[in-house]
Amino acid sequence: MNGADESPLAAAFRSDGLVVVPNVIEPALVQAVRADTARRWARAAGNASRVQDLWVRSPAVRALAAHQGVADRLVELYGRRPIPFQTLSFRSGTEQPLHADTIHFDTVPSGWMCGVWVALEDVGPTQGPLRWAPGSHLVSG
Repeated sequence: MNGADESPLAAAFRSDGLVVVPNVIEPALVQAVRADTARRWARAAGNASRVQDLWVRSPAVRALAAHQGVADRLVELYGRRPIPFQTLSFRSGTEQPLHADTIHFDTVPSGWMCGVWVALEDVGPTQGPLRWAPGSHLVSG
């Protein structure tokens, strides 16, 4: 979507490559995901720091991955229906340096992958919030 009928959300996404959409996920679902994730960490072997595809085993994580409110925003941004395909849950913030996720996963054709990050707790400058480079989605390479 591009033009006069573009929503402010889509314009910001097109420009920056990221949008923040607060209060889309119901608090009860956040609590259910936190509970399922806590049970997973309690059973995790050793010092596992992440679990991939918990949505396969957790109805709450599956509901979050396919959440209609998130899907509606993605339709607004991309103009097509999203297809959730993976979840990745971290025990704590990874504090990774800036990097490109498309080296790990992308789409065919390229350019349609969208990562959706959901904070399951309050996040601010002291909690190591998500970082991104505005406009980096426009760099081809």
